[in-house]
Amino acid sequence: MPFRLPWQRAQVACRPVIGDALMLQYTIQKRSIRYMPELTVRQARDMLTEWAADRHAVERRRDEVVLAAVEAGLRKSEVHRLTGIARTTIDRIVIASRGEPAEEGPR
Repeated sequence: MPFRLPWQRAQVACRPVIGDALMLQYTIQKRSIRYMPELTVRQARDMLTEWAADRHAVERRRDEVVLAAVEAGLRKSEVHRLTGIARTTIDRIVIASRGEPAEEGPR
């Protein structure tokens, strides 16, 4: 006896994917995590280790890159827009570079 859900599934009309849309769908599927080929535990561990090392290398340079951009004349709002770094974090980076003690905000 087939398993049946206690509610009705929504009927959705699907049209076949053709032409450029097919290539786009194939590309998206190949890049998606759920379509990633199965990994061994060792491969997954190596992949995470490499990702973490890259992330830490980028984070170590973050302060000097942000500071250089601010000193070159970029406004804080533009640095925020380009990087996604919070404006308060940008303030902390600039203040720390001057050797001033950081102000504690309300908690």
